[in-house]
Amino acid sequence: MYLDDTAVEIVKRKLVDPQCKRGVKAVQKTLLNTAGGVAILAEDITPFDTASHIPAMCKEKNVTLKYIRSRFDILTEKKNPVSCVFIPLSILSSEEQKKF
Repeated sequence: MYLDDTAVEIVKRKLVDPQCKRGVKAVQKTLLNTAGGVAILAEDITPFDTASHIPAMCKEKNVTLKYIRSRFDILTEKKNPVSCVFIPLSILSSEEQKKF
């Protein structure tokens, strides 16, 4: 499932929160230790083998997994592309959780 524009805007706002994790390595560590949240994975990661285990980890931990078409859809504050993001449910309001 792909994120719609309103959900992408929520992700962009939440990226400044220190609880929000960016990058495959940080998301992997968070998935090993945390149970509740939303994982977002870019479709254009190359090589895909670096992130191919993330969907299986999300399924194992019952974490919602969403996709974005390009890693350039979500940029950090320094304008760097983000290939993988984890947003814990604790920083999302109930209205924002419904968007995912």
